[in-house]
Amino acid sequence: DERQLRDVTCTDQVAGPGGSDLVQDDRQKLDDYEDAFLAIKDATGVADVNEVIQKFLTQEDTHKSLTQLAKERQSLVDKLTDERSKFRLQVEEWKFSKGGAFNRRQAIDEREKKLTDASEKCARSCARHERLAKLLIDMEAGIDHLAGRLVPVQLENERPLEMSDENVEEVLTHCDMKIGELLRLTQVNDVRMV
Repeated sequence: DERQLRDVTCTDQVAGPGGSDLVQDDRQKLDDYEDAFLAIKDATGVADVNEVIQKFLTQEDTHKSLTQLAKERQSLVDKLTDERSKFRLQVEEWKFSKGGAFNRRQAIDEREKKLTDASEKCARSCARHERLAKLLIDMEAGIDHLAGRLVPVQLENERPLEMSDENVEEVLTHCDMKIGELLRLTQVNDVRMV
């Protein structure tokens, strides 16, 4: 096992009284950092530290763009629904208005075609909105899961955060800081080991 080999090597390198306690403390810290990194690896599915950081950076932008896109799509759905209602009213008006039967039938057909087109466009927008909403929910669940995995890592002046739709970005930033701290501590231990 790699840990046992490292433990034996570290123990052999320490000399003097009290060295064993120092090695034991360092070994415990290193084990804690490795466990935390394994937890991050399990949560993200990524073994490379730089990839983990990159995922954090891109998720924040993705969250912002998906939220904005969801708002735009909902606005479009509302607009198309209103447009559809207006077309229906116009169709009803044309049905009962005065004029020749031929002109009335032609106008009704045109309005019904516009209504059908608007209904199809509305249905497509609704489907896309639902997909984006599901993607947003999945992303929030992933961030919440990652935050849960990083609970053992403590930062100075850290205040507990509960995941909600309003503070997803803040929770993601908190996770990023925790991973940064883990990386810093891991690098410090790497330097000590050399």
